Amino acid sequence: MFRTVTVVVAALVVTTGAGSGWSRTRVQTENRPNGVVLTRVTVPYGDLDLTRAEGADALLKRVAQAASRACGGAPGSGVNAMAEARNYRACTAKAVARAVAQLDDPMVRQRYAARQAAEPVKVAEAHP
Repeated sequence: MFRTVTVVVAALVVTTGAGSGWSRTRVQTENRPNGVVLTRVTVPYGDLDLTRAEGADALLKRVAQAASRACGGAPGSGVNAMAEARNYRACTAKAVARAVAQLDDPMVRQRYAARQAAEPVKVAEAHP
């Protein structure tokens, strides 16, 4: 069975079809009239067993990579690096959370929640 999740900056869509394989990831960009660029990254997961933690973890890794890609990739250094990094983290976090919600799979939700609980909470950032 071909199963995919589509990571979209600003929204996420889960689709089902035929085929599998991480190599079949597809990126689509759409320019909206209001100047917004919508990026969709379709992530296949038909090759994964989501009833097992390993399968859910592999899908979460793929979704995180797709979110990074859809959000423009990790920011570099420069004058606006801190603001860009903050925006990038917010973009990827929202994209992954939406994908997990769209998938609505118990094991994926459980593994995602465990990852969220394990991440340290940033209390403050130093501003030069």
